[in-house]
Amino acid sequence: MGIRRDIRGAFALLTGVPIRVPAPVEGKSRHVAMWFPLVGIVLGAIPASALFGLEKLNARVSDGGFAQRGALVAGVLVVAFWAWATRLLHWDGLGDVADAVWGGQTPQRRLEIMADPHVGGFGAAAIALIALTQAASIGAIVAFGVGWKWVVLAAPASGRLSATFAAVLGKPAKQEGLGHSVAGSAGGPTTTAVMLALSVATAVAAWVPMLLWAAGDTVLSGGVALHAAIALGVLVCALAVPRLLARPFGGVTGDVMGASVLLTETACLAVIALLGAW
Repeated sequence: MGIRRDIRGAFALLTGVPIRVPAPVEGKSRHVAMWFPLVGIVLGAIPASALFGLEKLNARVSDGGFAQRGALVAGVLVVAFWAWATRLLHWDGLGDVADAVWGGQTPQRRLEIMADPHVGGFGAAAIALIALTQAASIGAIVAFGVGWKWVVLAAPASGRLSATFAAVLGKPAKQEGLGHSVAGSAGGPTTTAVMLALSVATAVAAWVPMLLWAAGDTVLSGGVALHAAIALGVLVCALAVPRLLARPFGGVTGDVMGASVLLTETACLAVIALLGAW
């Protein structure tokens, strides 16, 4: 697959964009996962641009208090947009993983529970808690002011990087499904290294505006160093989360990738929200 086709494949897998590409096949989808962070950047850029535009418009036609009065609603709408744009794909994975981890005692049994299309109590609770945490965190970030909104761009990219790590470094838990078609299919060591380097660079690029803003920040002590440390921590989280989630199943599945995306994304949003409220 060429680069353009790989990018189209990544958007077809992770979003609801009506792109026609062949279904991923093991050995022929080697580099699709490399572009997952790029999908995250696009998903983050749309609501981030809308938030910046609304704040600029509000400053011109009103008293500029949009961030404080509409923060929570804005947070809910951003989460709703992400869920809609991704066809609730990651949320389905989160619910399935939660049900399987807490409902099964063996890897085989957990895989059976994961394959059940119904959502149990564990899954419903996990979805509700993550959705609330994301909406509240984004609301707080919106209320902090203009510079903080860059996190809405960076968080989705970091979350999708976790799916890249899962695909490139993990092994498939089943001989079918998205995990089997993408996981462990990066090729040789050189190809794997290049793939990871480009993916990490793409995710890091989403943090650059935040770091540039921090360079002129007079509110937080630590400035760029503190923000860089947070960005590095999120990258480590993106690496660790899919590995931890894959253990109960003996490998990576599409649901594990989806859950990794949301958990990493949520950790990023929550940490920045708490940092800003400190």
